[in-house]
Formats: sequence, C-alpha cells, structure tokens
Amino acid sequence: MLQFCSNIDRGILGTVHYNTSSFGFQITIGLTIDVLKRSICQRWFDINPLHLELLISRDRKEYVLDSDNAIQYMVCFAAVQQIDSIDIVARRTDAPKSLVLDNHSTTSSSNSSSLESEAKSRSEPRQCHA
Repeated sequence: MLQFCSNIDRGILGTVHYNTSSFGFQITIGLTIDVLKRSICQRWFDINPLHLELLISRDRKEYVLDSDNAIQYMVCFAAVQQIDSIDIVARRTDAPKSLVLDNHSTTSSSNSSSLESEAKSRSEPRQCHA
C-alpha cells in the first residue's frame, strides 16, 4: 500500500508526441488539463489549446484526455498498475476544444468515462494513510 501512495505522489512521466518530435513531462495528480495543454502549445507553436486533442492508447483503445479528472484517473491507474510512463499523442484538430478553466469544471466525455471505468474495474479503491 505504501508503494501505491509513493507512485501517486511522484506521478508518471508522460512523453508527448506531436508530428515527428516529442518531449517528456511529469504528470502528477494535481496537474490540470489547461496547464498540460498550455505547456504543449509553448513547445509547438503551430497548435493552440483550443485546437489540441490529447490521446493515450491502452489495450488497443484510444482515450481522450480532456479533463482534470481524466488526468487524475490516468495517474491513479498508472500507480495501481505500477506503470512509470505513458505516451500521449497530441493531435491538432479543426474543431475547437473547450479549455478547463478551473478544477470545478465538469467537462467530460464518454472516453473519459471509459478511462475512469477501466481504472475502477482493475483495482479496488485504496486508502493512503500518512
């Protein structure tokens, strides 16, 4: 159980790929989708947060990272499964995507719900005690 807590606190390494280049980014449970998108857009100037879609692949399925909750579920899932890194594909889209303005946003999609369901189904909830 202490290993689980340690993995949550430390986060995971996210490798963000766009076209033919990539860079590493520490993803923690407190990271917001807005901060992640802005960091990516500072790296590649031909995209902006409103036209950016972030995808991860797991078990031959693509999941869209489109909310703070999706990031939190991804970090928790990685901690439970003892995954240290994850690949994120950044894709430019024509249709504008909404930005999460704060942690109280309820933005979600069916893909985020699928990611949440998968994380819950693969592990029992665990309590971390300091």
